[in-house]
Amino acid sequence: MVNVCILDYGSGNVKSVKNLNKYQIKNLFIQNMIKNNVLSIGTNNINYSLNKKDISQVKKSYSKTLEEIKDKSLSKKKLKID
Repeated sequence: MVNVCILDYGSGNVKSVKNLNKYQIKNLFIQNMIKNNVLSIGTNNINYSLNKKDISQVKKSYSKTLEEIKDKSLSKKKLKID
């Protein structure tokens, strides 16, 4: 099991894991959130302007993105970020 913690607007509170440093994690997070149709600079704020469909999209994007970060952190291959 790999714990990834993304807490802050910057990469200061992102912790490095086995195969990824904190900058790679933040970059991978932002790229994958955008790929999954959620614009993010490292944080998302859920508020009353979002409807259930929007919230569902954010949840799905987080799920896919964090799963990919987990997979890449466990991979034996060196990470190449696009």
